[in-house]
Amino acid sequence: MMKKTILALLAVLVSLAPALAQSTTVEACRHRYNKFVEQNGYAGLGVRSVLDEWTRLDPKDQNLLIAEFNYQMAGAQTSQIVKKSESRYLGMKPMLELKDSTGAPVYYYEETFFDEEKFGLALKAAEKAIQLYPEELNFRFMKVNAYIAYEKGSPDMALAELLDLVELNYRKGQGWVYLGEDLPEDFFEGTMQDYCYSFYSLGTPSSYAAFFRLSETMLRYEPGSPIFMDNIGAYWLVAMDDVKKAEKCFKQVLKKHPGDATALSNCIVIARKTHNIKMEKKYLRMMVEHGPEDQAKSAAVRLEALKKL
Repeated sequence: MMKKTILALLAVLVSLAPALAQSTTVEACRHRYNKFVEQNGYAGLGVRSVLDEWTRLDPKDQNLLIAEFNYQMAGAQTSQIVKKSESRYLGMKPMLELKDSTGAPVYYYEETFFDEEKFGLALKAAEKAIQLYPEELNFRFMKVNAYIAYEKGSPDMALAELLDLVELNYRKGQGWVYLGEDLPEDFFEGTMQDYCYSFYSLGTPSSYAAFFRLSETMLRYEPGSPIFMDNIGAYWLVAMDDVKKAEKCFKQVLKKHPGDATALSNCIVIARKTHNIKMEKKYLRMMVEHGPEDQAKSAAVRLEALKKL
């Protein structure tokens, strides 16, 4: 329903973090750490001892702060195979599909569970990094991503963190860097859209509500953005099954952006959903005229097929 523009927002590997002035001893710690992680994982054998030594040498090293967070997050997680009746769960496709004794399908998923105490340590690691480097967005994203993983289909705390970020960005004019570099002009808006998509893709009532709330908030600060207006339309169409409100949103987008493929595609979906051939032809013609080349070709084929009906 929406254009997927996901950025990789996981905690960045220590080897990619911005370099600070470091002693050869700290460099040796980093080298040993990366070697242990490559062999044994973020919380594997040997990692804790290296982190303790690294902390003694330079407790404010940004690379160390990332490593400590990754250590705590990895140690807090375990995975289990769960059985569900739904063919999609938290945005995931099943890893296995079987049938029960009645012939009904049963779906199996790999789900992550968290140790509460260890997860709390991961949050503390992220919060320490934020306190030391409040302008570094990567550390704030670490905390948001931790909440998204932990809360799953009910991302209340993740949403709260993101809304705070939006306020800092627009109302208080917080200056940001990402991995020590100044941000491209559209970086913040694009990243918030990535989080909107993350909420949307979970597919639960609570995640749809978070998707709507973040999109609505961004739209207040970026009123001309077709991306977030498309999000609002997708919410009404998919989450609420209200085609009238959805179509109204998409029409508003198309007034200013007649080639917006997301709005056009969803209007075509609405037309088919309501069995309105006249409406479908209208938006197919718009897609042919204004849409991306591949979608314009498909729309042209569909128009020809409708002429034969």
